[in-house]
Amino acid sequence: MVRGAIPDYSIAVGAPAKVVKNRQLSWEASAAQRAELAAALADIERKKAAR
Repeated sequence: MVRGAIPDYSIAVGAPAKVVKNRQLSWEASAAQRAELAAALADIERKKAAR
């Protein structure tokens, strides 16, 4: 049973349902982590090519 509106990209649990997590916020954090990892991997590839 859901009382009211559940925001987009949210995870709701329970009866009545309550929002416990917003997937969009975790996706944005993941995007920043992916960018950081991509930069690190590019650096590794540059170092391997320099050998």
